[in-house]
Amino acid sequence: MVLKDTHLHQRGLKKLIKQDKNPRLWRPLLVSEDRDFVIAKSGSKVPVSELVGKTILFYFLSPWSEVWTRFTPKLIETYHDIKAKDNAFEVILVALSGGHDTFNKLLSCMPWLALPLAMEG
Repeated sequence: MVLKDTHLHQRGLKKLIKQDKNPRLWRPLLVSEDRDFVIAKSGSKVPVSELVGKTILFYFLSPWSEVWTRFTPKLIETYHDIKAKDNAFEVILVALSGGHDTFNKLLSCMPWLALPLAMEG
């Protein structure tokens, strides 16, 4: 089980940063032929259309990285601080490795949304 189109998502994010911060540019990072939603911590599906008008931070993370243990707690604290002042802000986790069990563990520890994992082949 691996992320579907991970490299496409990374190239798309780089393009977004270099060009414009228009939501029409980040929408293709989140939508595919068979998916037009992200996942909430509860496991519920959140339509990408609900993200329009929000400031989005994509958090690319490999659970085997030291970032997980050192940076993530700081990001969680900052996320809560920002959300308390501006509900039009969202972080979306993009897990770069691991299977569904690892993904579910990551998501359960984080207060934000996530790009769902997909089966390949």
